Amino acid sequence: MRPLELRLRDFRSYRGEGHVFDFRERRLVGVVGPIGSGKSSLLDAMALALYGRTPAVGKSVRSLIHQRADGGGVSLRFEVDGQVWEVMRSLRRKGQSQHVLTLLSGDTDDAEALEKITQADDVTEKVV
Repeated sequence: MRPLELRLRDFRSYRGEGHVFDFRERRLVGVVGPIGSGKSSLLDAMALALYGRTPAVGKSVRSLIHQRADGGGVSLRFEVDGQVWEVMRSLRRKGQSQHVLTLLSGDTDDAEALEKITQADDVTEKVV
């Protein structure tokens, strides 16, 4: 599995939209920064996207929503065996959180959805 792009919306310390981390042109990525700068949040976002939970909070994903927001979300675009997938998880303080796993036709922003799956909490069950 190779991560291509991570997007965050009102996730932990990342307030609002527009937090995009593009890994497409990088072969190696290091997550560095001062204490409290959001390094662990990036790893939590990837874990949440792939497994529906994070090691830090287990199944209580509502605590991952930014403190001033009613909802948040993560999306992770990644490649496995030449196929590009995108998983999007939206989190809500009240009501049911949702997730969609999509097989894409490529890794560009205008890639078409070839298949959508909404039943798998653990993405690795469907992808691997």
